[in-house]
This record gives sequence, C-alpha cells and structure tokens, in this order.
Amino acid sequence: DWSTDDAAKYRFRQDPGAGNAMASVKINFPSPDGVYMHDTPQQSLFGKMMRFDSSGCVRVQNVRDLVTWILRDTPGWDRQHFEAAIKTGENTPIQITNPVPVHFLYLSAWSTAPGVVQFRDDVYAL
Repeated sequence: DWSTDDAAKYRFRQDPGAGNAMASVKINFPSPDGVYMHDTPQQSLFGKMMRFDSSGCVRVQNVRDLVTWILRDTPGWDRQHFEAAIKTGENTPIQITNPVPVHFLYLSAWSTAPGVVQFRDDVYAL
C-alpha cells in the first residue's frame, strides 16, 4: 500500500547503462533542489530547437567530454580509465580533486546587440 508510512522505506534505483534514463553518467554538484547533470540515451533530443523534455535536471550533450575536463586533475581518472569504468556497468562514484563551481542562468527575456528585446515562454514557471 503506497499510501502508508512503510512506502517511504522503499528506494528504487535503475542500474547504470545504455537503458538507464541518465545513460552512462550522472554529475552531482551542490544543489538545494537536488538538481544534477547527466547523459541521456535520447541523443536525438539535442537536435530539437525547443527541448523541454526534462524532469528538472540537466541533460548534457557530449557529457563524456565534460567529464574528461572535470576529471583532468584527478589522479587515475584520464579518459581511458573513465571509459573503462563506464563499460563495467557498475555505479562508480568519483571524488574530484578540484571542484568546479556550477552556476545556471535561466532567462526568458533578453536583448540582442541591436537592442531588440526577445521574450520566450517561461516553460518552468520560474
């Protein structure tokens, strides 16, 4: 019965891999809202002009290039080792040597160089 207090004791987790909704990579960072960056098995989404196909986290195109850059100063985690870890299919948390600050800017209005103001729908109702 999912309406009982016991229901909160269960945790569901999807194994890493190609069928995972986050594909091969999840990048955690401090976030009061539990937001993180991740890979996606739906690479075709990056070809869409408007892509609001998210549950609140951030899909990253070419995520393995980003991870390689993030791990650049972390001993033992060059691209080759990182790719090998992905191939194991195991959940492999990695503590980075030099944390990278993460800042997101969400804009629904801005102006262009000639002074033309652009407006877009606030799809996230922020």
